[in-house]
Amino acid sequence: MSKSFNNLARLSAVILSLALCISVFSCGKQPKTAETPLPPTELTSSVTHTQTTAPSAQTTTEIATTVLTAEPDAPKEMFRVVDTSAFRGLYYLDYTADYSFDEFISSGGAANSAELIEYGMKVFPNMELDLQNLGYGCSAFYAESNDGRFILGRNFDMDAKNSGSYLLVHTRPDGAYESFSTVNLKFIGINGAPNAPHDETSPLLFAPFVPLDGINEKGLSIGVLQLDCDGIQQNKSGKIDMTSTSIIRYVLDRAASTDEAIALFENCNLHTEGFAYHYMLGDADGHGAVIEYIDGALAVKRFDANNGGALVCANSYVSDEGIAEFGKPSADSSKRMGAITSALEKSNYELTVQNSLHALYSGSQTTTRWSIVFDCTNKTTDIAINRNTSKFYSFTFEDN
Repeated sequence: MSKSFNNLARLSAVILSLALCISVFSCGKQPKTAETPLPPTELTSSVTHTQTTAPSAQTTTEIATTVLTAEPDAPKEMFRVVDTSAFRGLYYLDYTADYSFDEFISSGGAANSAELIEYGMKVFPNMELDLQNLGYGCSAFYAESNDGRFILGRNFDMDAKNSGSYLLVHTRPDGAYESFSTVNLKFIGINGAPNAPHDETSPLLFAPFVPLDGINEKGLSIGVLQLDCDGIQQNKSGKIDMTSTSIIRYVLDRAASTDEAIALFENCNLHTEGFAYHYMLGDADGHGAVIEYIDGALAVKRFDANNGGALVCANSYVSDEGIAEFGKPSADSSKRMGAITSALEKSNYELTVQNSLHALYSGSQTTTRWSIVFDCTNKTTDIAINRNTSKFYSFTFEDN
C-alpha cells in the first residue's frame, strides 16, 4: 500500500470536511471564454465569446490497476490549462477512466474519510495523496430567467490557507449520466499548479469523489454549502454510507431531477466531520430544493421556480425545520442572500451569464474562489475565478 494510505490517521478529518460550503478525459464542445467589463454596480447582457479548442485523447484503464495511458505529448489534450492569471488557476480534465463508483455503492459506501480514502486506494493503489484539514463557506441561488431558462448559480468561498487551484472535471461513466463538476485541488493535496495525469500515481484520479458542485446532462445541478453546526452522522439501517462530497457524485451520476436527487439523499446515511452542510438542487423543469439535516433527519425546503422569485441560501438553515431548531439566518448570511436577491430583481431576472455572475458577485466575499453558473435548461456551465467576473469560461456537453 502507498505512503498515502499509511497516513490515514492524519487524514481522518479530510474528505468528509471537504464540502464545508458548500469531475479525467474526453469532452464534448470545447470551452469558450467571454471577457467584458462587469462593474459591481451595473448590469449588462452584452457578451463577447472567443472560441478556444483542444483535441480529445483516448485512454485505457482497468479497475485496481488504473493507468492513464497516452503518448508523451497527449496529456496536454486531456488535461488543459484554462487560466493561470493568478496563483490559484483553473484547469480542465476529461475523465474516461473507470472510477468504480458503482462498486463503491454496492460495497455500502463510506462512513468516514478514512473509509473513503481506503476505497480510493483500493481502486487506485498507486495514487499519491497528501491531504490536510480544510474549512470554508458559500452562497447560491436558483431561479427562472425571464426567457424561461432555469439557472443555478453559486459562489465557492474558502480562506487562502485552504485554497488550491481549481479543476473542472468532465465525466461520462458507463450506465450513468455525463457531468461537469468542480474540485478544489487542495482537497487532493495539490497546492500549486497540477501536473497532467501521466500515470497511476496522479492524485487527479480521486477527483470524481470530491466534487463541490456540478451539473449533469439532464440539467440537474447541485452545490454544497457549510453550516456552522456540528457534523451530521446518520446511522439508519439498510442505507448507503456517504460523505459530504461522494453524495454529490452519487447525485450527478444517478439523478435526472430534483425529486430523484432527494430520493437518493433519502437512501443514504450522510456522514460529515466537524461541520454540518446543506445542499442546493435545481433541475431543468424549475424544481429546486435545499436539503438540510435536523437531528439526523432530512429536512427539505422545496421551491418551484415557475412561480417566480428565487431560492437563495448561504451558511444558515433555510428550511422550516432548520429555522425552528437554529433560528433565522445569521446577519452575515442574510446580508449576502439579500444582496443576491436584490441583484436578481434589479436585472428583472434576465439571467444572462453576466447578470447571473453579477448577482453572485453581489453576495461574494474576499474569500470567493469561483463563481459558477449552471444553465439547467441548456445544460451549460460558465465559471469565473478569483472574483474576476469580467472573464468567464463556458463548457457544454457534446450533442447526442
